[in-house]
Amino acid sequence: MFRHKYNDENGKRIEKKKSGFKTEKAALAALLEVKATSLRGETKHIEYDNLTVAEWLDTWFSTNKRKWKPATITQREKVKL
Repeated sequence: MFRHKYNDENGKRIEKKKSGFKTEKAALAALLEVKATSLRGETKHIEYDNLTVAEWLDTWFSTNKRKWKPATITQREKVKL
């Protein structure tokens, strides 16, 4: 299990945690990736009070788009319509 605590751009304290790793080395690698993503500014913080499914889907799509192959992007864009 790892825990990563940080402050968002508004100064709000955030904690990210995850468990279920097979080894301590795997947990450390995941923690380092979370920290690197946070330092690069690639995280998105959303207020969930009035979030619609469509808004969540738009955020999820834009966050994960870089990880997908072009065919996957095309397929998911069709579903978004």
